[in-house]
Amino acid sequence: MCRCFATICFLTLPASAQLGQALPPCISAPGGTPRVADVTIPQQGGGTLTAKVFAPEASLQIAPCPCITMLPGGGAGISSVEWAANQLARNGYVVIITLPASGGSVASYNTAAKSGIDFLQSASNPFRAGTDITRVGGAGWSLGARALTRTQDEDPRLDAIVAWDNLAVSETGDAGSPQTNCNSVPNPVRTPRVPALGQASDNTCAQNGIDAKKTAWTWWRQNNIPAYEIVFANSNHFWWSGNASTTQNALASYYTLAWFDRWLKNDPSARARLMDTTPSSAAPNIAWSSNWGSLLSPSFRSAAFFDGIDCPDLRAGCSFCAADLSGDRVVDDADFVLFAAAYENLFDLTGDLNADGVTDDADFPIFAQSYDALLCP
Repeated sequence: MCRCFATICFLTLPASAQLGQALPPCISAPGGTPRVADVTIPQQGGGTLTAKVFAPEASLQIAPCPCITMLPGGGAGISSVEWAANQLARNGYVVIITLPASGGSVASYNTAAKSGIDFLQSASNPFRAGTDITRVGGAGWSLGARALTRTQDEDPRLDAIVAWDNLAVSETGDAGSPQTNCNSVPNPVRTPRVPALGQASDNTCAQNGIDAKKTAWTWWRQNNIPAYEIVFANSNHFWWSGNASTTQNALASYYTLAWFDRWLKNDPSARARLMDTTPSSAAPNIAWSSNWGSLLSPSFRSAAFFDGIDCPDLRAGCSFCAADLSGDRVVDDADFVLFAAAYENLFDLTGDLNADGVTDDADFPIFAQSYDALLCP
């Protein structure tokens, strides 16, 4: 069966070939008061660890929600990242913050991240019935962020990560890692496996150049794995701690939530939220800078590489190549097949090029323009 527009016909593909199906919501609406449980969990290799689990308000949860394993900074306590766990739980995630056995050991943090996933997937999880164990993210601050570079390489259960100051190519850090004095030698360099978001401060590492904070982003891009790097203006390493202001935590949460929504929920709005040059319009109750010109650091470049976007400098502006569905930066027959499958399924968001929540006739002209030119307009 074919459907045709102009000179292009779309062949109906079997359901098994259709990609990008929107996932149903797991909460009826964001908000509420998260459920919280203090727990003691088994540590991989023996012993136990202290942890805290957060889940959406019971009255709002209508289906199992994706889960997040979360790590504090080096030597910091669970409370240092509770701001993020609470916000994620209010928006439909089950989160466990695990305190590593050793506050200064990358290996200990890596074990804690994996042990947290183990517990979320076990019958001991007090919110197990409401936890979707097939969709797993990881988030961490400082040493916790660097440890996740190793965890995502080793643990196939992880689907996406968020690193607060900052994503690195190795758990030992790189040229953009402030907590290693910006001069560490990455060893070993890890293989990027899952989509990764780095959030970074702009008051260190200037000696390494304007692209220093993008070191890991560049490595992810070279491996063709989605990545996003955002460096906030006038920020420091403690913007992601329990001592940060409400506005700082809200800004970090905005991008954290959008990244997980994109990769763990396939939320059609996430792409637009991540690329909104005036993000305060998406959350008007938060008093942050109104546009990327003042929000993003002028000292370091922020960058995006996902969903057809290949933008090495967000402040300078980006060409959003929505039609490059295969991610190879050319719009050709490979993209045609993906768009055709999505078009036949309406709610398959692979072809939702105008981000209105469906793949329909409004998306066709956008795709056709790029397909005719073989390149993004």
